[in-house]
Amino acid sequence: MSSEPESGATECLSCGATVSGRYCGACGEKRVGSHDLQLGHLAHDFWHEFTHLDGKIWRSFGALLLQPGLLTKQYWEGRHGRWMRPLRIFLIVTALSLILAPDAAGPLGLRLSVTPGATRTHISIGQRPGVRTVAGGAAQGAVAIDEVLTGEAVAALKAKFQKLYKILQYLGLGAFAGFSLLLLRKAQPYYGAQLIWALHYYSFVYVLTAVVDKTGANPMVGVYAQIVYLTVAMRRLAGGAWWAALLRAGGLMGAVSVSELLVVLGALLLALRLR
Repeated sequence: MSSEPESGATECLSCGATVSGRYCGACGEKRVGSHDLQLGHLAHDFWHEFTHLDGKIWRSFGALLLQPGLLTKQYWEGRHGRWMRPLRIFLIVTALSLILAPDAAGPLGLRLSVTPGATRTHISIGQRPGVRTVAGGAAQGAVAIDEVLTGEAVAALKAKFQKLYKILQYLGLGAFAGFSLLLLRKAQPYYGAQLIWALHYYSFVYVLTAVVDKTGANPMVGVYAQIVYLTVAMRRLAGGAWWAALLRAGGLMGAVSVSELLVVLGALLLALRLR
């Protein structure tokens, strides 16, 4: 078998158009020869994709973490080619966060604390046991059930909660996009465009939550970092004075906190009902 693609016109295997060169003029698909399937070539492509300084992966994640709002601004202006797609970034980050911080959840880093008592089990929702509890005290709990759960039952409840939260978290993204639309409607009046911003923001948040969780820092550090991130992003996306950007960031952070708490409580109640 030749190491180069066959010469002459042929049909593109991806879109069916006629191809006479190395690349399809309709969809850009490359005609594959044996060289493209050899281990050395595949290893080179893999190494290039993950280490090249101009690669989309490093460029996209660098902008996501260090230049708030830049990725969203670029997408809103139609500059898509240099960046990874928002949904792909979000899926990669959420998958990594499940590995690095499996118990943490969402922008506030909320988690479940289950404390079996003598006759009942107390359940709290907080950023970290003993640090701050959103509803109820660490001893009394936000919810109490008249049953003493075993260690296996506690683990199963937490696993069910995390599974349900990962499904319901998309409601949080939708709410974020709606609140952002109210604040940025002059800069970008389309809800779909605000969903792109939501994917970028939540991707940053999940990275931040994992770092805070693994370093053992106070969870409020993550909240303050989000306010700074949102302020810079609001300035980039909507322009105007810094004080206006800070007000928008504060309003959006408040909306995020309320919607996140509702999502987490919803996941907890469903987990208790379905256990």
